[in-house]
Amino acid sequence: MKDIVIIGTENIGKEVVKIIEAINSKRNTWNVLGFISLKKDEEGSNIEGYRVLGSIDSMFNYFEGRKKDKFYFFKKLESQNELFTIIAIDNCKLKKEIENKLKDKIKFATIIHPDVSFFNKQEVGEGTIIYPGLISVGRFKLGKHVILKQKCSLGNNIEIGDYSFISFNSNIDSNVMVKEGSYIEANTTILANSNIDKNTYIKEGSILY
Repeated sequence: MKDIVIIGTENIGKEVVKIIEAINSKRNTWNVLGFISLKKDEEGSNIEGYRVLGSIDSMFNYFEGRKKDKFYFFKKLESQNELFTIIAIDNCKLKKEIENKLKDKIKFATIIHPDVSFFNKQEVGEGTIIYPGLISVGRFKLGKHVILKQKCSLGNNIEIGDYSFISFNSNIDSNVMVKEGSYIEANTTILANSNIDKNTYIKEGSILY
C-alpha cells in the first residue's frame, strides 16, 4: 500500500476519502495517514475518522527545510512507504499555488472511483480526481489536478485543462476544450464545438453554445 495525505478538510476532502475507501474495498491501494488543513486551528481534530495532521503552512515549512521537528509525521515516514498527496479543494487558483510549492517534493496521486470505466484509453493527469457516475464513450484528455464530480457526461474529443473543476451532473458535448483553471458549477451543459477560456467561471444550470 502507498501512504497518502489529503490536502483539504472541507466537503471535497471528505468525499475524496470516501472514494479512497471505495478503491480500497476493491483492492488495498492507499493507506490514508490523515488530512492537511488549510486552517491553522484544526490540527489534532478528527475528520471522517482520520486525524488532521497539520496545516498546509506546516507542510510547506517541512519541504522548505524549516521546522522539520514540528512536522512529526513526515519525519516518522522518511524511511517508510512512498508518500503521496492529493489536493482536494475546488479553488482552482489556490490548487495551482499549492501544486507549484509542492511539485518535485512529493508525488501527487490520481484518484478515480472504482465504478468508473473507460471505453478507450484516456489521458488523465496526475492529481486528478474522478467521482462515480462518469458517462463517456469517446476520447477525452484531463489535465493535472482536475476535479470531475459525480454524474458528469463527456462526449468525444474533450480536453479539460489543468486545475479545472467540473461540478456534478454537468454535460459536455463533443469537440469541446475547457481551458486551465475553469470552474463549472452543477447542471451545466456545454454544447458541441465550444471553447471555454482560461479561468472561466460558469454558474449553475448554464447552457453554453
